Amino acid sequence: MVSTATPKRADTRSTANNSKANTKPTKVKRRSSLVSSLELILVSLAKMFKASANDYCEIETVDGRFNLVMQDGTMVTILKYEGIRSTIDYHQTFMGEIDRLNNYLKNNLNAVNSHKIMVLFRRDDAVNSELNRIVDIQKNTARKVNIRLDSFIDEMRDVYAPYIYDEEIYFALMTNPKILDKSEIAGDYRRTADIVKKYNIPPMSDAQNLLHGLSSLKSIHDTFVSGVISELEHQDFKGVVDKLDVSAAITATGRMMNPRYFDPNFKAFLPNSGMPIPLRWKNRTDPQDLSHVLYPRISDQLMTQTITPLNSKDKAGDITVPKSAVQCGDMVYVPIPLKTPPSPSFSGTSSVMPTFIDFFDRMNQQTTETSDGSSRAIPYAVSFMLSGDGMASIGIKRAVTAVVGWQGAANQQIKAAGDSLQRYKDYGGCVVGLQVSLMTWDEATPRGIERLQIRRSKLWRAAQNWGHAVPLERTGDAVKAYLTHFPLSTMHHAPLCPAPLPDALHLLPLDRPASPFKKGTMVQRTPCGKLIRIEHFSEELAYNYTIISGTMGSGKSMRMNDELFEACLAAGLERLPYIFISDVGVSSSGLVYGIQNALDPSRKHWCVYKRISKSAKDAINPMETAVGLQYPLSNEFDQIRAFLVTLVTPAENEHPEPEMSAVISLIIREAFKFFATDNDQSQPKIYQTGQSHELDLLLRELRISLSETLPLHDLALLCHQLAEQIVSNEEIQQVRKNKLLRARNLAHRYAMPILSDLITVAKKEEIQRIYGDYKTSHGENILDAVTRSLSQAANDYPNFSTFTQFDISDARIASVDLQDVIVKNNRKNNSLFFQIVRMFYKKRIAYSEEDLTRGEIPKDYLDYYSNLVAELKIDKKYMVFDEMHNIKSDNFMIAELERDSREIRKWGIAYYLSSQYISDFGILTKAASRFVVCSQGSPEERKDIVKYLQLTPAQEKRLTSIVGLRSSGMTYLSKVINERNDQYIQFFTSMIGPKRLWLLTTNPEDQAVRSIMRKKHDLETCIDILATVHPRGVKTIVNTLKEQRALEITSSAALSLEEEENIKLGIYTELVDEAIKTYNFIQSQKLRVA
Repeated sequence: MVSTATPKRADTRSTANNSKANTKPTKVKRRSSLVSSLELILVSLAKMFKASANDYCEIETVDGRFNLVMQDGTMVTILKYEGIRSTIDYHQTFMGEIDRLNNYLKNNLNAVNSHKIMVLFRRDDAVNSELNRIVDIQKNTARKVNIRLDSFIDEMRDVYAPYIYDEEIYFALMTNPKILDKSEIAGDYRRTADIVKKYNIPPMSDAQNLLHGLSSLKSIHDTFVSGVISELEHQDFKGVVDKLDVSAAITATGRMMNPRYFDPNFKAFLPNSGMPIPLRWKNRTDPQDLSHVLYPRISDQLMTQTITPLNSKDKAGDITVPKSAVQCGDMVYVPIPLKTPPSPSFSGTSSVMPTFIDFFDRMNQQTTETSDGSSRAIPYAVSFMLSGDGMASIGIKRAVTAVVGWQGAANQQIKAAGDSLQRYKDYGGCVVGLQVSLMTWDEATPRGIERLQIRRSKLWRAAQNWGHAVPLERTGDAVKAYLTHFPLSTMHHAPLCPAPLPDALHLLPLDRPASPFKKGTMVQRTPCGKLIRIEHFSEELAYNYTIISGTMGSGKSMRMNDELFEACLAAGLERLPYIFISDVGVSSSGLVYGIQNALDPSRKHWCVYKRISKSAKDAINPMETAVGLQYPLSNEFDQIRAFLVTLVTPAENEHPEPEMSAVISLIIREAFKFFATDNDQSQPKIYQTGQSHELDLLLRELRISLSETLPLHDLALLCHQLAEQIVSNEEIQQVRKNKLLRARNLAHRYAMPILSDLITVAKKEEIQRIYGDYKTSHGENILDAVTRSLSQAANDYPNFSTFTQFDISDARIASVDLQDVIVKNNRKNNSLFFQIVRMFYKKRIAYSEEDLTRGEIPKDYLDYYSNLVAELKIDKKYMVFDEMHNIKSDNFMIAELERDSREIRKWGIAYYLSSQYISDFGILTKAASRFVVCSQGSPEERKDIVKYLQLTPAQEKRLTSIVGLRSSGMTYLSKVINERNDQYIQFFTSMIGPKRLWLLTTNPEDQAVRSIMRKKHDLETCIDILATVHPRGVKTIVNTLKEQRALEITSSAALSLEEEENIKLGIYTELVDEAIKTYNFIQSQKLRVA
């Protein structure tokens, strides 16, 4: 066994014309030229025979920000290729990309020694580095906002880890200096020699040769790289490419070679990298050699571990090591070069070229046991090299067969194949040299070697089934075969075969899925196991407007709850976000209570869940403005008008009367003018003792004595000014300040006009003069219609007829449950309640800098709102509307939500809308920037999905085949529309762990069991018990038990509703008691083992 650990090496290089450059005499005695020459010969032989691992790394230095320079002068640029952001059609999109790449590359790869393209694919089963990075980010956010959610974060990692694989694709684009004319090369060498001579540059035998690059080559290489990137990022293909700077390229190479130990934050010592030259001992005997004060060799920085070729007779315990195996660190790798790459298969007169996805799908099914005993798909790597010398590889063979063709039919086949490729080339095609190598690995332990034998065998068979490829058992130099899977050299170790360029491109991993966002901390995965990042408030979107659809039981509400839960852990949060939810039912209650439970006692009031009733105690005055404002802001005015138009429009009418909007606008303006304090004709509302017992009490505690005629607007301003004067952070002063602000808010509420005031204003002479003679389409005077409708509304909707009583205080996460006020098939009623909650929420968070500059805010409150806008600019804010099918036919609310889509960017608010069918959203589908479709739907529903989301046939086929809820997670269709209007349609799988499932569950049976257990334990203990005993919920168990109990009670007559409820309650209680007993037993067993 020969170890290739890096020994100390003698001087192998000096800069060009170095002996001539040292023109000044030196007193230092020079070494014998005989010794120097002998040393040079010995080192050259050592490099030739690869005596050191470093000898395999040909990266010499860098040239500029993105280009590596190899020892032979070749320039290399590394691209990280993430894949494509849309599910594509093979015949149109994929083949279109192959054609574009072929047209561009054939001119670059037609000549020998011009350009090369190395493509490296790697899939690892054991290194979830990206997942762990996201976990760290989420935990940092949790610490920053002081929320105890680490157990849920760890559970997320544990749930996804068995299904996710680290997957990377890199392109190494190479340009050989031989592409230049000899005169250009000679000119560059002369310029280098002149620099050496002018500045008397010393030898750099143990450092990077910083003068090694050819300036004439750079422009050619940069043009080649730009062209490849442009084709990969073509708008029809949507590839995601990141050109790595030289530092990132070196780090990526190191991580490919040694992902377990190579630090992802490593920064190589390179020119212009920002890293200082490290301190090193001088270990060269030549006193003129200043290598120790220059950048160290890149090979020394990369080749940090011993690489040992293993003999097939070597054993790990009783297990024989696979042939051509190499050990690097604590891992053993087995490379498998392909003697013959995959080839087309023929069906009749047509041929079908295999693609990388054919091989990937087969490998995804090849599983082996891992070190922890679980079953995982095989880790593997594939290395491709495309070079411009395809015909040269068979030139000699064809010449020989022409002479000795009589010896056998095989020679004739070689000649025929060569002739066919030559004809293809003669007709304008490009024949490239194609080299392909595969590799798998496992731990360097007896059990690992045993698994490696199985992995190698499965990889071998998968290769044979990939277009009839022929693997090569003996690799020759095993270390070189191993290292050919990394961009360390311009040469590839696999046998070179000629191939038409389009066929070679077919084999590359071009159509792997990529995340729709470059950043993000919300983890999803593809059905095939690639980690996907979803980003809240992504800069790639023009605005954040998400539509989620799915039939009942599809998991849509759970998906939305999970995304909102993840919003509390997003990167960059300074404080807990605002999440305001309008719901019909209790589906969001688990989210609210779960976040509340994770907060310390002093902040639990930040989370509020409330059911609104159709009564005055839950009143929300639609005429109320933002605090301190006697007139509504422009946005508020539009909301109030839309609400009142809906209120006065008969339920049977789909559209309001033609002039109704103008009439309502006039009434609103006159009402606020009438109750303001800024004109002589106004009659502002006066503070009256007894109107609000809370306000009376606060004023007594604050010792504020008032005159009997003080307008409420003035009282609000007085309290506001007194609060603003308090700057002390002492607790007693802060308590007083909070009371003053509360008194201000209450005084402002009672200063506002209400519906009965609008009736009075509508009868004013000014309004009667304008609209007194205007008739509705039914012949009724329009003002009479308005006053009649407002009077009727005061009786029908006590919520809207008085001053605001409904309150969520200073909650940051709130859910208003509308189930007690929503009426099935009552479009007007449902619209009004959705609108009023939306207006209520927006008063808290919908402000922007524009509001400060329009002159609508009184100067006394301008500082307050300036500070509020600055605070809100930092905070993340979400407005959520669930169960949208309740208002799907209401044009008023839909129009308001569509208008919001044009405003939310300046407010910094993300909207979430959820409903059962995509058609429920109507015109809002044109406003959304993101879609989540959780169910396939019926054939009719699928037609709507295809129509609204503009799906291709390939995407529709995937929708019907993989979307849905399974034991391994919920697979859904994702559509993202970015700022440039590029549309990305993909399919992702969301997974929920047992603890998060029980916290966020929307299933009625699960919620009932959780609710009963909450009476016996705190929420955290409840979640632990239920997640341990029933990790996937109790729905199936409850249904089974209900059937059994029903049969026990009666086998003939139908059960009454009361009997059914008693059965369910008994089952729920029994499940709770049994779960607690089981959990206690499990815990006692753990203690006994410990």
